[in-house]
Amino acid sequence: MRTSIVVAALIVAFLALPVRAASNADPVEPAFPSELQGVWDVHPWPCSASEPSDSDMRFLIEDGKRRNYEDDDTLASIEQIADAPRAWRVVSTSSLDPERAHLEARIYVLAGGTLTVADDQRTEVYVRCE
Repeated sequence: MRTSIVVAALIVAFLALPVRAASNADPVEPAFPSELQGVWDVHPWPCSASEPSDSDMRFLIEDGKRRNYEDDDTLASIEQIADAPRAWRVVSTSSLDPERAHLEARIYVLAGGTLTVADDQRTEVYVRCE
């Protein structure tokens, strides 16, 4: 219950922050932390990273990309916003936007073996595919 309250508070607080475009002066390409990298699928169904999947909710996080079912999100920035549970504010662009004009902010919360991803329209809970 307490984790749910913390997650909800983080989502409300950090989605309200303005989205900043990545600057050409940024010296390093942003990358997802290692604990987020890997294959994820919607909770509660178990999944295997080595087997094919029909799930359109499954995605792969590697380096600066989130590879979704039909598109890729390219990381523009990532900021850790909490230590317990571990949480980040992730700003990215979608390959569905060829102009790369629209930045999307999401909150990623890693807790208890699940990854919760929230934006201003919905919240989804995922499990890591082993």
